Amino acid sequence: MANSAKGLTFFPDSSRSYLTELLPGFMLCLVVGRAATFVSDHYGGPTILYALLMGMSLNYLSQEGRCVTGIQFSAKAVQRIGIALLGARITFEQLLGLGITPIAIVLAGVPAPILESMTELSRWCLIVAMVGLGMKASFKELSTMGWKPVVLLVSETLFLALLVMIWLFIAR
Repeated sequence: MANSAKGLTFFPDSSRSYLTELLPGFMLCLVVGRAATFVSDHYGGPTILYALLMGMSLNYLSQEGRCVTGIQFSAKAVQRIGIALLGARITFEQLLGLGITPIAIVLAGVPAPILESMTELSRWCLIVAMVGLGMKASFKELSTMGWKPVVLLVSETLFLALLVMIWLFIAR
């Protein structure tokens, strides 16, 4: 009886081994994404930027080790899911601009909690993907591409810092 119970699994062995390879890196991206959200909620600023910067600080984890597969999955597959969900939300917002008839059809077919869940899931997928992309980014590799990407990165960072400072000055 123990042997037959042992054979009953939810995932086949190949899927289980893929999940065990995927889980450490994906969970790391999820935790760093949650940390980025916490910092953004408590100190202000864009969550995506915090996720990208925190991910970049953990770049060494994407080079080798147990987290590589999960980080690659987060940077590619999770990003695609997030963008698809974002696209579905934009489509719904475009329906709102068409008038009352399409809105009635959508409201009859898609309840509001599903739409809110799609928005939140899309947000989290994009945050996790940004952490994964940040972990894959390397200043060493960036510097080998020449001076233009470095100047672009520095100028974007300064631009965002300027926007945050202006916002803080206006909000004061």
